[in-house]
Amino acid sequence: MSDAIEVVCPDCGASIPLEDVNVANDIALCRTCARSFSFAAVVQPDNYDGDVDLTQPPKGVWCERTPDGFELGSSTRSAAAFFLVPFMLVWAGGSLGGIYGSQIARGDFSLGQSLFGLPFLFGTVLFGSFTIMTVCGKVVVSAEGRDGQFFIGTGSIGFRKKFRWDEVKDIRVELKRGARGQEYQQILIDADTPIAVPNVAGSRLAFLVAALRQLRREFFPAARPVPPKISEAA
Repeated sequence: MSDAIEVVCPDCGASIPLEDVNVANDIALCRTCARSFSFAAVVQPDNYDGDVDLTQPPKGVWCERTPDGFELGSSTRSAAAFFLVPFMLVWAGGSLGGIYGSQIARGDFSLGQSLFGLPFLFGTVLFGSFTIMTVCGKVVVSAEGRDGQFFIGTGSIGFRKKFRWDEVKDIRVELKRGARGQEYQQILIDADTPIAVPNVAGSRLAFLVAALRQLRREFFPAARPVPPKISEAA
């Protein structure tokens, strides 16, 4: 990472030199208090403007130049899959198998039992989609001329949203709060219709923000820079 990114120990406030930061493994070591932290936790969120080496992204991230633009992407694979996959097998097998599988097995359709199973069916689709993202999902931001596209999904199946790069006002990190009060970060591409890039954390998030800003400066130099900031949703 560039020297423009300042890394500060969250415990003692000491500056952590970049040689003590392992971006690929998401680890930063503070020699002052002899403690190690997640790089994403100690990097200052409003200091993503430094250049990064686009040919040396962290594990799970890629950057490819195309004839008329670029493609920048990140895997959404997560260790949460070790919990979610067994949970989904039990959930789907127990609930759907018991409710719908039993009807199929005996060749008798019950309207009441089928309606009772609908919440379990919707839950399976919802949690199943999230589980798939932790196993083989990806997020991709691309540019073809001034046309941009955001994609989240797996393979070629997923959600796509188009935007114009000349309408992008800022690229920043937002601090969000979930339904249970837990905080998480997401990337916001502030265009006329803002685009949130979720499911990216750690060194991948830091690299993607810096790389997106760097590629925007390279491909769209006329864009007026906006001071980076971090915002918090209530």
